[in-house]
Amino acid sequence: MKGLFVKDCMLMKSQARALLMIMFCGVAMSLSFEPTTVIFYLAMVASMTATGTFGYDEFEHGYSFLFTLPFERKTYVREKYLFCFCSGLLAALIGSIASACIYMIHKQGNPADILPAFGASVLMILLVSSLMIPIRVAFDSEKGKTMQFLVYGVLLLAVLGLGGIMNMFGIDLGPVRDFIQNINPAVLVGILCIIVLVILAVSVTISEKVIARKEY
Repeated sequence: MKGLFVKDCMLMKSQARALLMIMFCGVAMSLSFEPTTVIFYLAMVASMTATGTFGYDEFEHGYSFLFTLPFERKTYVREKYLFCFCSGLLAALIGSIASACIYMIHKQGNPADILPAFGASVLMILLVSSLMIPIRVAFDSEKGKTMQFLVYGVLLLAVLGLGGIMNMFGIDLGPVRDFIQNINPAVLVGILCIIVLVILAVSVTISEKVIARKEY
């Protein structure tokens, strides 16, 4: 797994300039919006960029050579999850430092928001990886990208349209919102962590089974 991780790190290093530009754009964006925005932005971009290493591995029948090396396919899949998580985590740390600097310079807002935002970004990284990696494993590079954008589009429409649908049917979310607000924050965080970890475990299992059956 170490060799696979180093390989992916070198692939990401080749995109250093583009990643730096994205980082500066995120910092600039946070100057106009909430400073913690940069944490989520960088974590999301880093996770999505990390899954791009699938395309490099697949290029010119790369899998045919890669899977002749002495490691199991499930090791390859697990390394991708680890690499995506580490990439997103590093980006979230950079975003947190940038947010702290912005708070100190502008002296506005509450710096205490950085830690919850960082924790939420970690859960987001795991969810993004759980969603994207099975798609990239199941489909080739071009189809995988198309499916990713399709899934994100459907999710975005579902989220945006949820409020309108509930208003249409006269569904009141007030009691649900009140119930969530009355839950102990520590308990709520624990529940969210368990849900995310279950989703991650299911995602890893699916990815391992799919890649074990594929022929390259």
